[in-house]
Amino acid sequence: MAGARPVKAGPIRMVEDAVMPDTLKVMRSYTGRQILRFATGGNTVIGVVAVNADFTKAQSTKMAQMAHDGLARTVRPAHTMLDGDTIFALATGGKKLTLAR
Repeated sequence: MAGARPVKAGPIRMVEDAVMPDTLKVMRSYTGRQILRFATGGNTVIGVVAVNADFTKAQSTKMAQMAHDGLARTVRPAHTMLDGDTIFALATGGKKLTLAR
């Protein structure tokens, strides 16, 4: 699970321990900005989306684009100039693709 974890910096408790905090709220806080200064450039996401269908290159590219959209919705910050976030798409070609009309 990606996202901010409950943070306690000295006597300051930013969120409750039992919940996943609002990532953007944590990042905008003073403590969150200080934490991000240390984390910048040190985190990256690498993923693979694979199907057993016979995809064309264009279909595989579209699948990777949709996976990147999901990455951008769940990981903050994503796709910065300082990290290497990437998604690989592959298709084994084992099943014939049938499109519903």
